[in-house]
Amino acid sequence: MNGKRIIVVSAVFCLMVAVCASLAFAQQTATVSGHVFNEDNEQPVPGANIVIESLDSSQNYYANTDGSGYYSVNLPAGEYHVTVNANNYQQWETNFYMGLSPQNYDIPLNPTGGYYDNYDDDPSDGSGDFEGFEMPFGDMDEEFITTMLTILVSLIVIFFICLVTITVALIIISSRLGKIRKELIALNESQKPKVQGSPVYQQQQPPPQ
Repeated sequence: MNGKRIIVVSAVFCLMVAVCASLAFAQQTATVSGHVFNEDNEQPVPGANIVIESLDSSQNYYANTDGSGYYSVNLPAGEYHVTVNANNYQQWETNFYMGLSPQNYDIPLNPTGGYYDNYDDDPSDGSGDFEGFEMPFGDMDEEFITTMLTILVSLIVIFFICLVTITVALIIISSRLGKIRKELIALNESQKPKVQGSPVYQQQQPPPQ
């Protein structure tokens, strides 16, 4: 019974560690912030509406630039599609990857109005980035690799915790089984009937004649 109890407790402990690690990753966020400005004269664009859609969960995050054109949003790690709209400016949008560290991205808006129609949807020549200027969301591959390495290290730690727990449980069970075996051997020995020695017959001398 004790051995089974130890195994159950070890399994529950490993499960709790895995769940806690998953919740920690799910709840961990980082801040993305930046400056939205007029592409022609670099003046700030106040009141710009920013919609950030998670491509992993389809959840939306919203922000507006302040009077100086700055914005700030807390996001979990993952892939996102961001759309920026402001009066008298072309709509601006792109995809980006958010890592576990804070990031700063400035967004230029074209003041001609309407929709920014030279967005390149063909992933074969730039993964859908804008033509004519560099993607403002930096090197996504580096952030992705950093996040994946962090998750991998955490999973390895969880694996070793579970391995140590199971090893300790097996050692305890083995020790307990050894004690039970000794007790059974002792009990078996005590219940064996005692073997009495063979009777000794003495040869009697014949009476003298």
